[in-house]
Amino acid sequence: MTQHIRVSILDDHMGIINGYRYQLDPIDDIEIVSVATYADELQTILTQHNTDVLILDIYVPNNESEDAPYPIFHEIPKLHQMYPDLAILVVSAFSEYSLIKAVTDTGINGYILKDDLDSIQNIDSVIRTIYSGQTVFSSIVQENLKNTATQLTPRQREILSLLAADPNRTLADVALRLKIASSTVRNTLGDSYRRLGVTNRLAAVNKAREMGIITPYFPSIKS
Repeated sequence: MTQHIRVSILDDHMGIINGYRYQLDPIDDIEIVSVATYADELQTILTQHNTDVLILDIYVPNNESEDAPYPIFHEIPKLHQMYPDLAILVVSAFSEYSLIKAVTDTGINGYILKDDLDSIQNIDSVIRTIYSGQTVFSSIVQENLKNTATQLTPRQREILSLLAADPNRTLADVALRLKIASSTVRNTLGDSYRRLGVTNRLAAVNKAREMGIITPYFPSIKS
């Protein structure tokens, strides 16, 4: 008897889900066991259906009443804890470095772009590959991950993250929060500017976000 690779799908576009069905339903060793179009449904389908490979879009609405897309990859670390054998494949339209880095840092098994026709047209091979324990990334994704971004020290990233979280935060507030001298914060921030090639706080935060060094900015549009 053929062993089926059980696949669950999270994507808010039914056309894309139907596309997966069209490609995978005729495949003997792959079975779509569940689908969801809202983030709130993900835990339910994974609980109710044993799943080997999860295919998910990055931005999907939480539920029918909340149309704003939720970056579902925030849940990926929890999924790894709850389902340690689950292989996760992200299929997205986004190819920005900061976003790719944030997602791949969660330990996903693959990231392919929706316009990567070779991978999309051979999605069954992609599924088999990540099910076997290997990883699959679109060529553009691989190139972006190889980009050598300017590195900041842990303290510099910490300070920029605090400033990113609250643009009105003063250096004195940061110093108090980190229990260091204000002069240390000022000097550390100045070195960050030099490393990033910028001249002010806002530019430093934006540059660090773009490079994936600190928490990236998530656009409000769907992938």
